[in-house]
Amino acid sequence: MKLLVVVAVLWYIIRGRRGKKENDGRRKELKEKARAKRAERDRLRVEMKKQMPRFSELSNGLEIIKMSVAELTQAMDEGRYTSEEVVTAFCARALQAGEELECNAEEMYLAAIAEARKCDAERAAGSTRGPLHGIPISVKDQYHMEGYASTCGLACRADTKLTYTSVLVKALVDQGAIPFVRSNIPQALMLPESFNSIWGTAKNPYDPSRTPGGSSGGEGALVACGASPLGLGTDIGGSIRIPAAFCGVVGFKPTAQRVSSHGVGVARPGDSTGQNAIYGNA
Repeated sequence: MKLLVVVAVLWYIIRGRRGKKENDGRRKELKEKARAKRAERDRLRVEMKKQMPRFSELSNGLEIIKMSVAELTQAMDEGRYTSEEVVTAFCARALQAGEELECNAEEMYLAAIAEARKCDAERAAGSTRGPLHGIPISVKDQYHMEGYASTCGLACRADTKLTYTSVLVKALVDQGAIPFVRSNIPQALMLPESFNSIWGTAKNPYDPSRTPGGSSGGEGALVACGASPLGLGTDIGGSIRIPAAFCGVVGFKPTAQRVSSHGVGVARPGDSTGQNAIYGNA
């Protein structure tokens, strides 16, 4: 009997050590994935900065970022601003905000400015794609976008490249919207703040020692500091409403299951969003 007990104890010790070694190895791998993803973003940011004006260098930048989507659309329709000017202003401001507030995930400023030029050419030819023609939008790092990683704040997803775009993002793009930055979120989207090992800790623009909320905290910070005129977030139990309250902006949560969740990443097996569990209560 004593021999069996000793053997069992030794087995558990060996198993625990082996498991710890495996876990340590996995942690090291995930840390490296997170570090590499952020380094890639920062390297691309340096290259984009070389090809973009600083926000302080834009003569009309402050005026543009204070305008609503309706005001921006009217200004572009009247020829007071081009989409390129509008998108450039928000890109420059978002880049600045990303460095100061860590509210950004992946950034696509040059691609957005190039798309804005196409929108200007279409408007000059007398056609528009829809009511959001030439309007820049920020997108929470949960929505799938082709060529980008919808990390949901998880290092294990940092090295993915999606092959399709979510229904909601595509619907906005079809109406003329131009995605230009993806925004920070908490790990696994499960907390009312926005911190993860890839993108860091998002800060509130009114007080950087405080959080902008979560899980759409990056969106709240971007909109609040004039770095985005319109942000796309998600909300089950407050993930839009909390950042809106913390950052002093307007947030809107549609009724559960009224909009498509196809192409919206989740941090749980089976792509379960949790909507059914709280349907009618949240």
